[in-house]
Amino acid sequence: MSGKEILTPTVDRSRIVPPESPANFISRKHLFPLFETGLPGVTVIAAPAGFGKTSLVAQWAKSAERPTVWLSVNSQDSIQSFFSHVLAAIRVKFPYFGSDFENEPSANPILNIKKMTGAVGELNESFNFVLDNGPADSPEISTIAQSIIDYLPNNVHLVIVRR
Repeated sequence: MSGKEILTPTVDRSRIVPPESPANFISRKHLFPLFETGLPGVTVIAAPAGFGKTSLVAQWAKSAERPTVWLSVNSQDSIQSFFSHVLAAIRVKFPYFGSDFENEPSANPILNIKKMTGAVGELNESFNFVLDNGPADSPEISTIAQSIIDYLPNNVHLVIVRR
């Protein structure tokens, strides 16, 4: 196994695209204005399991004018896996983003987040970033997700979907 394989865990592609709406999904487009501010900052959508939070946000993400980056957080994520999935999610919409991150990762995850959010801030486009079920219940991932919020650039509207 090469060093790059150790530093770049396998990315689960199903986690970096919005899920399809179920056939029996009841559209609630009238709720979009509640979290479609178009402004930088954070919107948290919280409700118990089964209330359709993910379906609602996925429908909004697919119809939003601004590009939407999607990441479904996994409670089993390590810091490296979470960071790799964040990068891969951003690259769905911005394919050449952060090509140097794999070459020079820091052992300090907060420095990686600062570098990544700085690079996101230099993109010439505003976008939405959805963290579905994030930050999962892992304390280390919660710390990293909080750092994303702390260093969130002005061209990003972060939407966190939680139970």
